[in-house]
Amino acid sequence: MPSRIQKLLEGRDNSIDYDELIKKHSWIVEKNVNCILSPDSDGLLCGLLMSYFLT
Repeated sequence: MPSRIQKLLEGRDNSIDYDELIKKHSWIVEKNVNCILSPDSDGLLCGLLMSYFLT
């Protein structure tokens, strides 16, 4: 079963169209919304990045 990222990249040159991504999934850039991240170093870094850009 392909992941969501693989579905987004399907039929493309392995680049992400950010405008289309935000249009279809506007929750990605919503501010002041709680989310669940993984408790490993990748999750911590992702949380820091999201906190910086979305608060």
